[in-house]
Amino acid sequence: MPEFRILKPIHVTVEKSTIDIAKTRAAISAAINAALKLKQKVRPVGCYIYVAKSLKRRGKVIPVYVGQTKKGFETECLTLDTRKKVESYLKSHKNDELFLYLVAHPVAKGEANKTSINELEKFLIARAAEVNPNVKNHQGTKPTPWSIHGVLGGGRGRRSEAAKQVAEMLNLAPPSEKKATKPVPEE
Repeated sequence: MPEFRILKPIHVTVEKSTIDIAKTRAAISAAINAALKLKQKVRPVGCYIYVAKSLKRRGKVIPVYVGQTKKGFETECLTLDTRKKVESYLKSHKNDELFLYLVAHPVAKGEANKTSINELEKFLIARAAEVNPNVKNHQGTKPTPWSIHGVLGGGRGRRSEAAKQVAEMLNLAPPSEKKATKPVPEE
């Protein structure tokens, strides 16, 4: 099971709702080189997340697009299709700043684990769609037709201690609640 690494976020240069390809490609290369200098053994493949930071929403950061690369971040993060999707978002959100997060595959013997990259992308798309229902991905954005009150999905009202424990046990609790729950007394 590969343990992916998230590299330092890249501020994407945007002019008139258009991504500056040369500057972004150089920034991606610099981020990968910086990770290697820090002795993070990573490959230039994995998943990537374009996120927007809005001044109108008090600096809230939302995912815009999630993708994967098996050939290299420098090329696949900037394909025409990817740029069109991200730039369509930027046209309607002109005041947003754009960032790119690279989730890099670790170096190991043999080739990169393509199955893990596919699974990671599906997971990231699903999580991004929960945060931003207008994420520009088409696959994997359909919400699940069920939820668990207080653990996963919707549900209003106060969460029970049992729900908090299950959420923590399954690593679904928000960071502020982790390790803050007390055991429910047995009956």
